[in-house]
Amino acid sequence: MFAQGEPGKQLFGVISGQIRISTESANGQELYLNIIYPGEIVGEIAFLDGGTRTATGRAAQPSTCFVIQRAPFMNLLEERAETCRSPAGTGLFASSLD
Repeated sequence: MFAQGEPGKQLFGVISGQIRISTESANGQELYLNIIYPGEIVGEIAFLDGGTRTATGRAAQPSTCFVIQRAPFMNLLEERAETCRSPAGTGLFASSLD
């Protein structure tokens, strides 16, 4: 799905299956960090901060995910800034989206 170091241009929501999150150790060994299950999202760190992926995500079994592209999502946030403002600049939604 995505590799460590790639730009975070998508956010993934797991509908079915499982996504294994891993990273590479200093000696090149794969280290497993987490399993993402249906109903959870993955890739949100790089998606929100515009940075690169901090880990790799691979399907651990046949999986179905929805994908949100970063550019249109950020455009929507800009268009609806009044809805997305938060107290003290925490970056969290302060009001519901209608």
